Amino acid sequence: MNKESRRAAALELLKARGIPANEAAPHFHRLLWRCGIDVPPPHFASFRFNVAFIGGFSGVGWGLIMWLFVWQRQSMPVFLAVAIAALFGVAMGLVMASICRHTARAAQIPSWREFGK
Repeated sequence: MNKESRRAAALELLKARGIPANEAAPHFHRLLWRCGIDVPPPHFASFRFNVAFIGGFSGVGWGLIMWLFVWQRQSMPVFLAVAIAALFGVAMGLVMASICRHTARAAQIPSWREFGK
């Protein structure tokens, strides 16, 4: 099974199990898929992958926005801004990974490694 058909089958399974399309395939995941980067849908990914992936991109994105529009004008030290953005990213990653894991368990979603074999 190639990666496109595997991903399509995974999204169909998520849909059949009642997981909304925006949760099954968030916008950032779709963007990466269009760019040819193969990441599993969040409900199929491991807890650690979701913490790192969601937390990393959330922390960096939120940190940049806060730096450009708020912290730079307040003359916040860069190291403090990075630390706050990192804490935000870790918190966001943990919360979202927990939600994905809980939803996947409730819907009996297999891991990405087990899926499509």
